[in-house]
Amino acid sequence: MENFNTTRFANYAKWDLTINRKFYRNMFVVLGIAILSITIISFALRWLMFAVDESIYTSDRLWKTSLYIVCAVMIGMEIMSACILHPMRNKQGRITHLTLPATPSEKYTWHVLICMGGTIIASLVAIAVSDGINALLSYLVMGPQGTGWLFGEYLSSNYFSLENIMSTYTGNLSFQSSMTGDDIEAIKHLDTFFSYCWPSIITGMILETGFYALFNSIIYKYNLPISYIIQQVISIIFAIIIIVVLIIIGNYTDTTWETNTEALTIFNILSGWMLFCCIFSAITGIACWIGAYHLYKKAQLTNRFNH
Repeated sequence: MENFNTTRFANYAKWDLTINRKFYRNMFVVLGIAILSITIISFALRWLMFAVDESIYTSDRLWKTSLYIVCAVMIGMEIMSACILHPMRNKQGRITHLTLPATPSEKYTWHVLICMGGTIIASLVAIAVSDGINALLSYLVMGPQGTGWLFGEYLSSNYFSLENIMSTYTGNLSFQSSMTGDDIEAIKHLDTFFSYCWPSIITGMILETGFYALFNSIIYKYNLPISYIIQQVISIIFAIIIIVVLIIIGNYTDTTWETNTEALTIFNILSGWMLFCCIFSAITGIACWIGAYHLYKKAQLTNRFNH
C-alpha cells in the first residue's frame, strides 16, 4: 500500500472510533442480540421437546442451532461490508473524511478492519456468552443429558460429510456393505460433492462481502437495499441456469437413484461444477474488493450517484 504509515493509521483509527463509536456499538450490539435470541429460542424449543418426551431428546441437536447462528454472522458481515464507507454517506461527511491527514490505503484498511474484523470479534464474544447461557439453562432445566455446547458437537463432527447427511434420512450407510466396484467409486463422487460445502460457504462469503463493498464504493447512501435487490436478481438468474443444467443432465441420463450406479456419477459432474463455483467465487470476490478500493481512491465530493 502506498505511503502506509502506522502512526497516521493509529491516529485516524482513534478519530474514527471517537466520532463513529455509537454506530459501531449499535451494529455489534444488534448482532449480539440476534445471536442471543437464536440461542434462547433454540433452548425454549428443546425444553419443550424435552418436556414432551425425554427419550427423543439428544444434545447433538444443538448443531442445527449453530447453523442458524452461522447464518446470522454471515448476514451481519454482509451488512457491515455495505457500511464500510458509512462516514461518506452525506456531503459533509465526505468533506471531513477526504480532508483528514491520512492516505486512502490507511483509511480504507481501518474501515475494513473495524467492519469485518470487528464483526468477527463481536460474533465470537456473543457466541461465547450465548453458549455459556445455553449450557447453564440446559443444565438447570434438563440436567447433564440435555447440556451441550452449541459449537462443541458442530466443530468436532463433519456435518457436511456424506455419511452424516445420508444417515439423517436413512439411519445409517449400511447399504454400502452390499456395494462393490463401480458402486463404491460412484458414491465417492457424491462424498466429494458434499466435501465442497464448506469451501463454497467461505468463498461465497468472500464474493458476497466483496459485492456489497463494491456497491458501497459506488453508492454511499442507501447502497444496501439497492445492492441486495441486484444480488437477488443475479441469484435468480444463476438459479435458473443451474436448474436448466440439471434438467439437461437428467434428460440425458435415463437412470434412477436406487437402481443404477450411473445416476450417482452425476455427482461427479456436480462436484466439478462445485469446484468451479468455489474458484469463480474466490476470484470474483477478490476482484470486487480490489475494485471497491480503487473506486474509493477516486472518491469525489459529488458524482452522478452521490450528491
